[in-house]
This record gives sequence, C-alpha cells and structure tokens, in this order.
Amino acid sequence: MGRTAGYGAYAARRLGYGVVLVVGITLVAFVLTHLVPSNPALVYAGLHPNPAQIARARQILGLDKPLYMQYLLFLRGLATGAWGISITTHGSVFQNVMTFLPPTLELVFFATLESMVLGVLLGVWASERPDGVADVAVRVLGAGLVSMPAFWLALLLQIVFFGQLHLLPLTGEYGGAYVLTARTITGFPLLDAALSHQWGLVGDELRHLVLPSLALAAYSIGLVARMTRATMLDALGTDYIRLAVANGVRRRRIYFRYALKNAIAPTLTVLGLTFAYSLTGDFFVEQIFFWNGLGSYSVHAIDNLDIAAVMGVLVVVSLAYTVVNLAVDLIRALFDPRLLVE
Repeated sequence: MGRTAGYGAYAARRLGYGVVLVVGITLVAFVLTHLVPSNPALVYAGLHPNPAQIARARQILGLDKPLYMQYLLFLRGLATGAWGISITTHGSVFQNVMTFLPPTLELVFFATLESMVLGVLLGVWASERPDGVADVAVRVLGAGLVSMPAFWLALLLQIVFFGQLHLLPLTGEYGGAYVLTARTITGFPLLDAALSHQWGLVGDELRHLVLPSLALAAYSIGLVARMTRATMLDALGTDYIRLAVANGVRRRRIYFRYALKNAIAPTLTVLGLTFAYSLTGDFFVEQIFFWNGLGSYSVHAIDNLDIAAVMGVLVVVSLAYTVVNLAVDLIRALFDPRLLVE
C-alpha cells in the first residue's frame, strides 16, 4: 500500500512539472511569434482588402484584443480545442493539426520501433566482447549515425535504394495506383488500409515507410546502441552477474534476462527523448519524401507566418515531449523503486 501511494505521489509530481513546462513553452513561443513583423489579418482578408475587411479579419482572429488577453484565451482554448483560425486555410487549427498529425505519428512510431529494436540489439552485441571487432564496429557506426544529418541521409537513401538499386519507392505515402482506392477512417494511412482490408495497399505503404523511417531513426539507433552498450557493460560487471556465470547459467539468459533488465532503464529514457526528437526531426524528412503530415503543415505555416498554426504545432510537440517523458519516468519507477523517494 505504501509503495502504491508513493508511486501515485511520484506520478502527480511529474504531471505537475509537465503542466508547468507546457505552459512555460507556450508563453515564450507566444511572445516570440508576436514579435515577428507580420500582419496576419491582411493575409487572412485575401487579395487587395479594404480597411473594413482587415478590421473584420482582426476581429475574427482575435487580434483586436490586448496581447495578454490573447494569451489567456489561447490557454483556455487548449482545453476546448479552440486553437485559433489558420490564416492560410481559414479553418480551425485544431482540426488541421488532427488531420495532419496521424501520418506523422505513424512515421515516428515506425522510426522509434526501429530505434528500439536495432539500437538495443546492436548495443547488446557490442557488449558481448568489449573492444572486439563487433564492439568497435558498433561504436563507429553509432558515432556515424549520431553525427549524420537526417536530411542528408534521406537524400542518400533515395539515391541508393531508388536511383541505383530500384528497390524502394522515392516519395509519398503510397503509389499512384492506390490514389482512388485509399480510404480515410482514422487518419492513419497504414491502419486505414488494414481496416479497409486492402492488403495490397498495406504492403505498398510499408514499402513507402522504409526509407523515411530509416532516415528518421538513424540518429536514435546510434544513440540507443551506444547507451545500451554502456549500461550493459556496467550491468555485466556486477557481482550477481558474475555469480550467474560461475553457476553455469546460459549466456543468452544472462544477457537478455538479467543484464538487459537492469540496463534497460537508462535506455528507456533515451528512447523517450528520441521519440520526441523524431517528431521535430520529422519536419525535414517529410519535406524530402513528400510525406503529407504535420511537418509539411508546419513548414507551410512558417512560410506564411501563420502564427496560430505555428502555435498549434508547437503545442503538439511540447505535449509529446511532456507525455513521453512522463511515461518514461513512470516506467522507470516500476523498474527502479528508488526513484519514488526523489
């Protein structure tokens, strides 16, 4: 009972920190975006507007109110879904974000999954024989992936796998043959194809996911591999692992049942951060692969100084960081109860 209460208090503290963080980020971003010289009402009103149309646009966008009142209304709108009106689409920013977010989340999910599986396996492999050939290879590969810009790797993957090997598609979420048959149910392209029982489309979308997800996951794979290697070496040096080895416990059981279980907590933290990193790094990748997601929407919003849309994207990213970090902290606390006394 005491541990349950302690876990609840720990979760409440972390949640409180997250709320303060999101509010602080939105405040700073709100001030900075309003310092940018622009006239959203003029853009919203269209070509060659008269003064009355501009004044009407200011009223619709809420720009006729004092700046502090605009921010307070913005905070209230976060809970109700009233995130403002986009000056480029003339629609609700919340609806726009909810339309473009699912394809991005699908891409980020696959990139994170690749980071977790490949990064952990490479890290465990490298830790088996420290300073051996595999260890050196993984460390060099990890350093290269961490230092390689995602947009450069994306172009390189396109050149190799599309231009030279002709194995994978160049851009888009699916091929042109499925344009008329693809259905939107949840907004997640791959899930919608499965729910529609269009298995050919599922296979085509998986092929289109390979290159952008790899480009997005490269940094995270290198980071997770290096972190897993380091934590595994620490775990393998503990007395209980030496005792297990002396008692003849199978090597695979020692690595994956005992050592990895105790080494995974720091890696989970890195995975949480890489998920949020992928959400922001995705912007460049989506532009290169013509992925119709939140990244493309945000770039369009920035190009047009669409402040409401930019703030909407920022809210999503900051919430993603907060929720993922909260989830990672709670999972770590399950593995390591000592965190509950912080």
